[in-house]
Amino acid sequence: VFNEMLGAYSDHNSIVTNMGIRSLYPDTPYFYESGGNPTEIVSLNYRQMAGYYASHYHPSNCRIFLYGNQDVAERLLLLDELYLSDYSPINRIEPTPLAKRWTNPKKVKATSPAETSSSEASVMVSWATTLAEDPLEVLTLNTLTEILMGNPGAPLYKAIIESGLSKDISPASGMDVNFRQMPFMVGFKGIDPERAEEGEQLVLEILEELVKEGIPHQLVTNALKRQEFTLREQTWDTPVGLRAMSRIARGWLQGVKPHVTLGVGKALENLKLLVSECQVQEGELFAHDHTSKGYFEQWIANNLLENPHRCLAVIKPDPAFNQELEEKINSQLALVKERLGKDGLVRLREENERFHLFEQQRDTNEDIAKIPSLTRHDLPETIRTTEQTLGEIRGLPLYLQPMETNGIVYFDGLLRVDDLSEEEMRLLPLLTRLLHMTGIKETPYSEVAVKIRDKMGGLVFFIEGSTYLDSSSTFLALAFRLKCLGKEFPAAVALLGQILQEGNMDDLERIGAVLNDLVSTFESNITNGGHHYAAQRASAHFSHLLRRNEMLGGLEQWFFLREINANREERLGEIAVKLRNLRDKIVEQSRLILHLATNEELLPRCEKQLLPFVDSFPKGEGTPTNGKGVE
Repeated sequence: VFNEMLGAYSDHNSIVTNMGIRSLYPDTPYFYESGGNPTEIVSLNYRQMAGYYASHYHPSNCRIFLYGNQDVAERLLLLDELYLSDYSPINRIEPTPLAKRWTNPKKVKATSPAETSSSEASVMVSWATTLAEDPLEVLTLNTLTEILMGNPGAPLYKAIIESGLSKDISPASGMDVNFRQMPFMVGFKGIDPERAEEGEQLVLEILEELVKEGIPHQLVTNALKRQEFTLREQTWDTPVGLRAMSRIARGWLQGVKPHVTLGVGKALENLKLLVSECQVQEGELFAHDHTSKGYFEQWIANNLLENPHRCLAVIKPDPAFNQELEEKINSQLALVKERLGKDGLVRLREENERFHLFEQQRDTNEDIAKIPSLTRHDLPETIRTTEQTLGEIRGLPLYLQPMETNGIVYFDGLLRVDDLSEEEMRLLPLLTRLLHMTGIKETPYSEVAVKIRDKMGGLVFFIEGSTYLDSSSTFLALAFRLKCLGKEFPAAVALLGQILQEGNMDDLERIGAVLNDLVSTFESNITNGGHHYAAQRASAHFSHLLRRNEMLGGLEQWFFLREINANREERLGEIAVKLRNLRDKIVEQSRLILHLATNEELLPRCEKQLLPFVDSFPKGEGTPTNGKGVE
């Protein structure tokens, strides 16, 4: 645990998140790091730890959650026999106390590790807002976060990027339901710490403007549609039971009945009703009182602008951080050593020796047999497969997969790029990221983002590369993945086609923002993932595929982006031309491989609705090099 927390305290983004959130709750347990502060962990002794465990990790503080088709009485009896009956009741820990409301905003400063002296810091503006045990408030803040910062075209996100105050929006920005008084955070990454107050003022001005002028109706509508889509989608990244337990615990641990925070559907209907009742007609002037404003405008006014429980956190990288942390730990260890004395140190050495002997002892077979375990016989003999057929559309491969999707259509596609030169390949990550943030012809990205949110539940572009099962040949493609409701599919794929074929490659300001985003991501990852980049660099010599991976996502790509960034005045115009040429080269019909998955009854209709999408692509000159089929 000590080493784990030493790692957490050596990560800039982790420190930013902690300072931004925990500073809001100085008089509650949330102020303390649950994993422990390394400077304090070294002072902890076994009796303290065992005492804490006995009083807190006790059945009286336990919540029992059962999920699935089972005999509940039988399970409870088993739990009682094996666990509960061994303990006597103690006083239950009370719900998490609420932080006392501030009368004035506060400012905190901290440092984080840095490779070299740097003037670039992170700044976080955060509020303690409403309670996480209220499903309506959770959904309100979640939806508002989507409205304000859900994409680079959202009001706060866009304002931060265009202000020039920082390189990027902080990845810690957003909301968090794991704190009882939910925090709402807006952060700047790569900012001069002397301009922290300017950043805070920018955030407040944007919020004030939205309250005064009103949030565009389409942003609200799209955010609510996104919430509905999320409820409808059957994702398997987290088991349903664990998701249900997480929702229940949100309120149950605070003394609320378990069912209250479980149901989200009813809260969404209530939210939609409140939004509808507070709806203000386009063009209608707002009065000075909040009763005439829209629902989210009222919420911003009450819980952000008029809420003094706000903290401005400034976290500046410091090359001496790690050395100072080590000195603090050594200082604590010196105090522990002094407190133990000679006799205590002798006992400690003896205890350590006994512990090492204990570690070397093997458990008996009888003890090992008591541990529940799975064997091969517990697993099903056959694997679950999903039916997939290979068809064609305009002579192109189209894989069709009927499956229960609750009315959602999943559409994936590949554009083969095996034949690119090395220079073109280095530009591929920049093009891929730009497709996420580009306008269409004269339409700015902020408007395109609204259309994407209106018609789709999600759209991503990424680079896909691999080898074939039956040979050493490699495969490389620019991939896209779209999901939407069945009724929106024609409009969604039409918009996707426009983004791919007509995305604005001439917007130097947007290209600069994408460049900042990519460089910032590399700089964040390199601190914690240096071993990954080193391994990827070394393995690039072993195969053509690994060489490509290094070029597209390793140090070679980082150095390439840094060189452009360092000379952006001269390079951006040249890069824009090359990106446009690259897009025109690879976005052509002959390179397409498509996949469609949805309910069986929707498949035939969606297949026909794909024809305009395919026909809109330039025909191209033929299949790229190494153009074998893909299974």
